[in-house]
Formats: sequence, C-alpha cells, structure tokens
Amino acid sequence: LLAYCSRLFLFFGDSKRVRLGVLAWRPSLRSVTAEELRKDLSDVGTEVSAQTIRRTLRNEGLHARTPRRTPLLSPKNKKSRLQYAKSHVDKPQKFWDSVLWTNETNLELFGPMDQRYVWRRKNKTYEEKNTLPIVKHGGGSIMLWGCFASAGTGKLQRVQGTMNSLQYQELLDDNVMQSVTNLRLGRRWTFQQDNDPKHTSKS
Repeated sequence: LLAYCSRLFLFFGDSKRVRLGVLAWRPSLRSVTAEELRKDLSDVGTEVSAQTIRRTLRNEGLHARTPRRTPLLSPKNKKSRLQYAKSHVDKPQKFWDSVLWTNETNLELFGPMDQRYVWRRKNKTYEEKNTLPIVKHGGGSIMLWGCFASAGTGKLQRVQGTMNSLQYQELLDDNVMQSVTNLRLGRRWTFQQDNDPKHTSKS
C-alpha cells in the first residue's frame, strides 16, 4: 500500500466505525480496485472491508468510473493539437459547419474482456490521469476509414490490408466528394486530416 499512497490512515471515531481517509492521492492509485486496497491494508495488519473503502472514497468525492479511451499522444502531438486549437478558437460557427473531418481507426475484434475503472472526481473525465491511452494500430482488428461534418456522418469504408499513400488517395477519390454532396457542404468546404505520413505523401 505504501507504493500507492504517501499517507494513509485509519481513524476510529466514538461510534467505533472505521473510517479510511486518503490524505495524499497519487495518480497510480486511481486504477487500483477497492479489493486490491483491502488486500494491501491486510498485508500491513489492518483489516477493513472493500465496501468501507468504496464508501470512504465516495465520501472524498472519488467514484469508480470507466476511463475514457483517448489517443496515445506524444509530446509533439500534444503541442501540435494545442497550437491548432489556439489558432482556430475564434473561428465562427459557419467555418466549422463547412469542415469535413476524416480519419482511420481500428475496431478490436478479440481484445481483453475485463472491465477497467478509475477513481475520479466529478467533471474530471478527460484529465489525462483518468483516461486510458490507446494506439491506433494492432492485431485482431479491422481498419475503417470514415468522415463526418456538423451536419452528420459521411461514408464509411473498410481498409483492406495495410494502407499506403496510393490506396489512401484512391479511398479519398471514392468517398470524399460523395460525402461532401450528401452532407451539403457546398463549394467552400475544408478537408481535415491528421499528419500521418501516407496522408501527406507527394506520390
């Protein structure tokens, strides 16, 4: 338990009920279950139920929640995204209504079935310490390309094999303009993609 918390104590009140208080909260503790905490306490000679731990954490404003899955970003990616946000923060709604957002993603077919939780406070869903970073590529999955705008979703296409620059260009030829038409983006619209090498290749 000492590896998780810098200070952890048990307080016995007049009612003789055990109250578990966490005085210094470490990020590594956020993904530890109440049962794992109970076992750690037991290892150092303190017997307390997992239910008491859960109740006390809730009283401290910490609740078990499923972590949001977010892209695993490098410091460079984070800097680029922040710069993009700052340079576009004052764009009018009319601009955003004309943007076609595109990307690829993997759908995992045979992944881990266990349910994960983190202990977090209200309105702290997307703080980095409360999320579960994921990578976009891996085995046991299918890759899909899709697009959307403020008006709705565009075309969705499965990507066969490993996509290269030429395949990506063919995919855009087959799907982008039809999506623009279906979403009624008009003549002045913005195509948005990330900086994946196959997206920016000059081939």
